[in-house]
Amino acid sequence: MNSVVCWVPVVAWPWSSPQSGGSGFDRRLVLESWSSHARVQWVYPKRRLPRSELKVTVLCSAEGSQEDGVSSRPLVQNVAVVLLAGGVGKRMKADRPKQFLELGGKTVLRRSLELFLGMPDVVSEVVLVLEENARKEYSHPRVIFASPGRERQDSVYNGLQQVSGQASLVAVHDSARPLVTREKIMDVLTDAAQFGAAVLGVPSKATIKESEDGKFVLRTIDRSRLWEIQTPQVIQRALLQRGFDKVNEEKLVVTDDVSIVEHLGEPVRITMGRYFVLF
Repeated sequence: MNSVVCWVPVVAWPWSSPQSGGSGFDRRLVLESWSSHARVQWVYPKRRLPRSELKVTVLCSAEGSQEDGVSSRPLVQNVAVVLLAGGVGKRMKADRPKQFLELGGKTVLRRSLELFLGMPDVVSEVVLVLEENARKEYSHPRVIFASPGRERQDSVYNGLQQVSGQASLVAVHDSARPLVTREKIMDVLTDAAQFGAAVLGVPSKATIKESEDGKFVLRTIDRSRLWEIQTPQVIQRALLQRGFDKVNEEKLVVTDDVSIVEHLGEPVRITMGRYFVLF
């Protein structure tokens, strides 16, 4: 079996010290990750580590199969983030686009950018889709700029053209959504690495009605099958490029990123998101 080091959320932190009869390092405890529902094997360290330093060693086969009751998930690296910040925010009716509104002393865009730049072991580059006159404030050695397009799909395409060939996954994120957690980002990245494409979403709580004329109700749609889609939306780089080839050739209009994959007939994994998001 191969040994793969990956990050998982810590559900509990029991500790067995030599003074209390435990060895402090040779006993093993099986923890269950809330986010991935994967069972992993933890070896006690010789000293108590801060949560930020906790790593888990997963014993798995090269094919990623399950052995000895321990399941593996893909190791996520070399992710390119396409951060969309070219919107004008007409629906917000504020004095500026919503990505430039301040949240706790920083712009919403700044918070989203720092979130992904703060994951250097996973995110290798950030392509910031932003108007040229606003770029100076957001310059960074790992940030590449791209120009916004007329529609969202055009902005994503422009960003994709700046992604390096080393990137394995492309995560498209709306900069006006700064409250997504690192845990959820890792969840959707891992699902995309395994299934090809994945998107954060939550089951719809609203009652949705369909109307043909905008005046009278045609029917009420069963919400048990409806999901509210969020970002990041994550797609393997080659798959996204193949999808854009089809979209551009057939002049298709898509309103979100994984729709491009749907047009190819490829599966898209839904990763559970959070109900509390900004904007």
